[in-house]
Amino acid sequence: MSNAPDTLARPAEWRAKAACLGLLNLFFPRDGKPESTDELRKVCASCPVRPRCLAEALIEERSEDEHRRAGMRGGLTAAERASLSRRIRDTPPGQETPLIVEVQARQTRTPASVFADRTTPLTDGHTAWKGSSPVTIHGQTYTPMQLAWEATYGRRPEGHLTADCGHKGCVTPDHLVDRGGTYKTATASQNGRC
Repeated sequence: MSNAPDTLARPAEWRAKAACLGLLNLFFPRDGKPESTDELRKVCASCPVRPRCLAEALIEERSEDEHRRAGMRGGLTAAERASLSRRIRDTPPGQETPLIVEVQARQTRTPASVFADRTTPLTDGHTAWKGSSPVTIHGQTYTPMQLAWEATYGRRPEGHLTADCGHKGCVTPDHLVDRGGTYKTATASQNGRC
């Protein structure tokens, strides 16, 4: 089993710009140890998304045992990322670098906070998504509709979500219906709107 991040699913927009795109077998070899870290570092050094890659690695691996980390990510080996994670954890307030601030901010993200940051209410009662999708929060990937659902109702939807308002791209939670439309009935009775 590989410890490489799942990039076969719909890749995050930033991953499509990575210098290592198509080279995962070099960055995440089956034995877990890259052959030439110098060559891989050269690829990472020229990568336009290196800081984002490193931040994502630190976030995804925050609860991993040092020996479960693998490959080269963001220009650092697994051992170097483990060391950096320890330094981030032990950094006194007020001495954070921009990378530490980004990692800490992304670790505190919740579906509700990301939904609030990535949506715009429209004048006609609908809600528009802004930014890239899908979104990954603490290792869970969400479409905009799934994120709206979980942010509002505290659980994953049952099956596929649709917006029953007919407005293309609407992510207003009250406009979403999951499998079988069971949500609308349950919500209406909870709110006294039968």
